[in-house]
Amino acid sequence: MLSPGGSIEAICAAVEHGADAVYFGIGPANARVRAANIAASDSLSVVSRLHDRGVKAYTALNVPVQENTVSDLASGLAAAWFAGADAVILRDPLLIEFARTRLPGLAIHASTQAGVLDVGSAARARDAGCVRAILARELSLAEIRAIHKAVPDLELEAFVFGALCFGVSGRCLLGESVGSRSGNYGQCLQACRLEWFQRPEDEGNGPGRSIGRPFSMKDLDFVQRIPELAAAGISSLKIEGRLKSPAWVGCVTSWVRMASRSDEPLDPEDRDLFDKHVGTLFARPRSDAYLDGKTDRCELTCPEVSGHEGLEVGDFKVTRSGGDALLTFVSPVDLSIRDGLMLSRRGRPVSIRAMLDSMRRSVQKVAAGQEVTIPVGHVGSISRVAVHSANAVEAMYAPSRQVLAELRKGHEAAVRPKFLSVAVGQDSLRLKAVAGRFEFEHVIPLESCPARGSGLSAEMLSQHFGTQETVRFSIAPGLYVNPSTIKAAKRSFCAAFEEALRRRSKELADAARDCLESRRGDWIAPDAKLALTVPLCVSRVTGFGASVIETSGRNRVRIEPHAHGTRLLRC
Repeated sequence: MLSPGGSIEAICAAVEHGADAVYFGIGPANARVRAANIAASDSLSVVSRLHDRGVKAYTALNVPVQENTVSDLASGLAAAWFAGADAVILRDPLLIEFARTRLPGLAIHASTQAGVLDVGSAARARDAGCVRAILARELSLAEIRAIHKAVPDLELEAFVFGALCFGVSGRCLLGESVGSRSGNYGQCLQACRLEWFQRPEDEGNGPGRSIGRPFSMKDLDFVQRIPELAAAGISSLKIEGRLKSPAWVGCVTSWVRMASRSDEPLDPEDRDLFDKHVGTLFARPRSDAYLDGKTDRCELTCPEVSGHEGLEVGDFKVTRSGGDALLTFVSPVDLSIRDGLMLSRRGRPVSIRAMLDSMRRSVQKVAAGQEVTIPVGHVGSISRVAVHSANAVEAMYAPSRQVLAELRKGHEAAVRPKFLSVAVGQDSLRLKAVAGRFEFEHVIPLESCPARGSGLSAEMLSQHFGTQETVRFSIAPGLYVNPSTIKAAKRSFCAAFEEALRRRSKELADAARDCLESRRGDWIAPDAKLALTVPLCVSRVTGFGASVIETSGRNRVRIEPHAHGTRLLRC
């Protein structure tokens, strides 16, 4: 089970709630620039802490090689390699080739941005050197089974929960065309969530008629279908959400973990509780239609919703006193003062400033399943009541202080090598240590003198370098070394270790950049150029009619429906 690590806090939440692996970006060269990506200099300590907890680390470098990405991609590859990352998630064939030929032991996963959606593309990913493909989110169970049967030596990973794009990943240029911000480079404008307009040709330059958000997609939710995914050949379950809150990551990780441990779907009570918790943290309408081969827009889109719509409370009663409204309902989750409500589908959240229990007593919190009355002030009509935020739910899934402090300590600390061997001579100390995939041996001058007693021992040195079970000690007999001298020598070695690691990382990054630069003729064309010759968006969603629509900024596109999906073309 693979969870998103859009920040150190989200990584902690994923680890604490049962993730087998976490994926995160190193630097800005990945498909989520707005996430709090890990700096290359911090990657080794973060990966090391994950490995200490038995969690794998996958790094995402899944954008094309371009003038403004080549340096960051090269540095990211070098950082992932030396940090000891278990796998790197790539899209560009040139990066895949470099990693395969120059970085042995680093598994390569074909990003969903690479467009693996049939047997042919899966075979090409395998032949290029990928051990795993992250499948397109639009595939049905039948298509997944066909890929697994035809390419059984390629591991298959599928998204099981999170946001859906209208376009097939890697084949959407809509953001680039509308606002010069491309999702293929991690800067998605979310043009499919925008309001669109239609203007009849005979109206000239007059204002268009709003048609809502026709391309806004429901979220993907395959949690109840995990046994079917496993039977179809999926070996890794991925959660989308590097821009979600740590509590959301912890919540979804926890429930996907539970669902993955059984051959049966979650029972109705568990599923209901999951829906309540995740709906409070972030929710749009959700769908599993793609798995059954259903592609109609009625199954997959939610034109009335673009962002968090909260957890609907169900039946509610509104009474008014002096113009102020009082809401009464049975709370679906634990509520407290300063939590948030939404009073319409598109309204702004309202903070809870006072609460009354069923006896009309003023209270600070109300348990789930209890009636509550909440004054919401002087508001107009209330069409819908939903819980927009609840501190109690967030606290259940946010990372604990202990785990957060532990990972932050590793995140912020200098590199801490693990010692492999310690050899003490009369005037020198030879140390060998490793961190990630970087191994380093160095000799430090050392002052010693003849021992008056038994002399220096492995037991004494283990206080500074590690136990005899993990470190090989070799000590010249009859020596005494002042403990402060040993500490100073260790500090000197660690400084030399860090400097050598920086130097080797730079050498590898320079080699990667030079290699990529030498292949400029093979670079993928930039999105601005592609948008002039190929569809702005290729989608598997069906049911649209042919028409010309535009954004509020008068960016026009033509909807071109066909039997197996929809294309959006430049006008």
